[in-house]
Amino acid sequence: MNPNERTTPMNDRPKKSPPWLIALAWIIVALPLSWGLYQSILKSKPLFMGPAPAAAPPAPTPNVK
Repeated sequence: MNPNERTTPMNDRPKKSPPWLIALAWIIVALPLSWGLYQSILKSKPLFMGPAPAAAPPAPTPNVK
């Protein structure tokens, strides 16, 4: 055996994660992320809507004597 060769046992192979576990992890991350993004959009809308229109002055009351 060559001392420069690196041998690895069969158990050193990378483990594969099951697809359902990967999907669950993405759901755990995506739900709070999407909720936070939704809330940020709702709260930033007023910044881009412009100033509110001025209220119309009250109508004059007729002078009835």
